[in-house]
Formats: sequence, structure tokens, C-alpha cells
Amino acid sequence: MKLKLIAGLGNYGDKYAGIYHNIGASFVNFLQTYAEFTPWLERIVLLPPQGFMNESGQLILAEMKRLGATSETTLLAHDDSDISLAGYQLIRERGAAGHNGVQSVFDAAQSNSFWRARIGIRSANEERKSLEFVLQPIPPEELPIFKEVFKKIADEIIAALKTP
Repeated sequence: MKLKLIAGLGNYGDKYAGIYHNIGASFVNFLQTYAEFTPWLERIVLLPPQGFMNESGQLILAEMKRLGATSETTLLAHDDSDISLAGYQLIRERGAAGHNGVQSVFDAAQSNSFWRARIGIRSANEERKSLEFVLQPIPPEELPIFKEVFKKIADEIIAALKTP
């Protein structure tokens, strides 16, 4: 894995901090302070949300062009209601699975070859449709769970970056 950019999908602004839909932004913030990731910060730009989730494409594409990054050297971190809380998938070259923010990036870049960190947000007892809970605040008892998931994802990315 070769990366130039890790973009955290979400909505810009304090109003959206701490909600499920901004878990990608929370992951990027975590990487900025994760000691094991610090050496990689010289080579990889971390991009928090700059606008609204469903309009992420043009903003991320502009940063990719500025950096000379491609879809293959860019990772998108985002919430995924199809994955259970405490779960994640690090994938590449898959469809957006109904995630409008991811689709916006795919459309702008005319590619789905991005690396993606799909971060699970659905708790075991959550029965609502994703649109009914993604803009809700993350309960305090779930925050340590996300921190552990972030560590696992970061460590997997680091291992992949070290592999030639």
C-alpha cells in the first residue's frame, strides 16, 4: 500500500462533531495523535471534512490534484451502517454500497479504486434505518470502542505501508 492522502468523510463544523456520520473525521483526528502513526505524517496528508458529506467529491479531488495523488494512493475513512459497532473493513475497488459521500468521491474522480476504511457504526440493538440514526451523537460508552477500532485500523494501515 502506498498512500499520499487519508480523507475522513463527514460534515464540516462543530455542529456535526461527535456524530456517527463523522466517524471518518474522528479517525483522521485520531491518526494525528496516534504515536505509532507519527512517522507517516511526513509522507501522508490527513484531510478532515471541508464541506458536507454528500459533496465531498470535488473537495477531495482538488486535494488529490494538489498532492499528485490518485485513487490508488488515497484512502477514504467513513461510517458504515452495514458493519457492526467494533467492526471495520479495509478494502479497495468496491462499490459505494449506498453511501452518498463515497459515491460523491467516486463520481468526482471517475474511479472506485480508492482504499477505504469502512468503520462500523451499528450497535447490536440498533434497528432503525441508517438515515434515522447517523446524525445522532455517539453515546459516551461507545467512544472507547471506536478508539480501539481506530487503533486496529491504523495498525493495519501501518503494516500495509511497510510492505513493499
